[in-house]
Amino acid sequence: MAEEFDSPTALAELEQIYRTAPIGLCFVDREYRYVRINEHLAAINGKPAKEHIGRTLREMIPEIADMVQPIFRRVFETGEHEIDVELRGVTEAVPRMERPYVVSFFPVFREDRVTGVTAMVEDISEQEIIKRKLQRGDQILRQVHDAVITTDMEGLVRTWNDAAERIYGYTATEVIGQHIAFLDFPEDAPTREDRVMRPLLKNGSHEVLLRNRTKDGREIFIELRMSLLQDESGAPVGLIGCSNNVTERKRLQGELLKATTSEQRRIGQELHDVTGQELTGLRYLSHTLVRTLTKESSTAVDQAIKIEEGLSRALDQVREMARGLVPVEVDAEGLMAALTTLASNVSAIDGITCSFVCGEPIPIRDNEMATQLYRIAQEGVTNAVKHGRVKRIRVVLTQGRNVLKLRIADDGVGLKPAAPPFGLGLRIMAFRAEMIGGTLDIAPGPASGTEITCTVPAPV
Repeated sequence: MAEEFDSPTALAELEQIYRTAPIGLCFVDREYRYVRINEHLAAINGKPAKEHIGRTLREMIPEIADMVQPIFRRVFETGEHEIDVELRGVTEAVPRMERPYVVSFFPVFREDRVTGVTAMVEDISEQEIIKRKLQRGDQILRQVHDAVITTDMEGLVRTWNDAAERIYGYTATEVIGQHIAFLDFPEDAPTREDRVMRPLLKNGSHEVLLRNRTKDGREIFIELRMSLLQDESGAPVGLIGCSNNVTERKRLQGELLKATTSEQRRIGQELHDVTGQELTGLRYLSHTLVRTLTKESSTAVDQAIKIEEGLSRALDQVREMARGLVPVEVDAEGLMAALTTLASNVSAIDGITCSFVCGEPIPIRDNEMATQLYRIAQEGVTNAVKHGRVKRIRVVLTQGRNVLKLRIADDGVGLKPAAPPFGLGLRIMAFRAEMIGGTLDIAPGPASGTEITCTVPAPV
């Protein structure tokens, strides 16, 4: 070996490598004799390290020599390394069991001539195979785009991949063992139980849009998909969450929703101010025409009356459309007043009773939240009337310490098992709930019909 490593420093470094390496190492000369071997490889071969020195491959590993010696020969001849060669064979360590190994061969040069080959040997028996799979899984987690985080049932972080570090700014060392609530803004923490844990424990998996806080204090929005981790008996032992940063998408969606709302307002205002006024004028003229024709005992009076009645119906429909398109006017009781009017208008439909229930005044001064809650109620009631064959609809607004809930319940035919769980209208409702930091739950009613519940953080 002295001719391969001239300096004392190089020899010391080599000694350290051979002593501490977690895999088998050896140096073989051109006669296929062991010049150096570490204790790890000696244990794999089943003979003391000192017995290898000066002995050939065929003497020390006769069952494997025919497989490895040709590879050593190629490396000597070509001067090129060979990586991760998989072999199976028997050694004296376990003489009656063939074991799998992965071996890599590296040429050692002196003055452009290969004077020896260093071999790295790894035993990949069953336990090692499992270890390698876990390592590959860890490599995959480090490379995926989404943040993958696991916690125990108490919420303490157990794993944290590279994508989580990129998204949140924290390293795994900083967060392992910490409670996952460090990602919440203080005002959002009280709603975690309702928005995250309760539906997850109920269903085993859950998807939700959450607001999180990065290490530098920035606000981001993440799309989180969670599942329970279970032991062999099926008992929950932890949680795994996969999330991606949708802050920019949410911003664009918010701008689109605002633009849509603004356009709805404009159309509603024009229907009220232009079309409505035009129909009002025409209805007044038709009323005057009816009076004139009646005085003249004209035979055309019946037709004039029908025109007047038709214009009155059209005017009522335009006014109703305008009310539906113009966003809720928000003062302290703006949402409650709008929901009361909505229930009253629906109750005017033959055979349907719609009521709005609110135990105590719930002031909502956030115009966007009030508008979206009203739209959710409006869409839910409209769906029930169109598709549910309902007789009764209840719109209920309640507020707890941390959350506000809007519930639309009907006594109709309920959800069809064969139908997709979310049609366009329901998807729009869920989107509206997400835009105000809430969730939407759609489920069969306790006796019949459907219950739609929107849960949002309680307004401050």
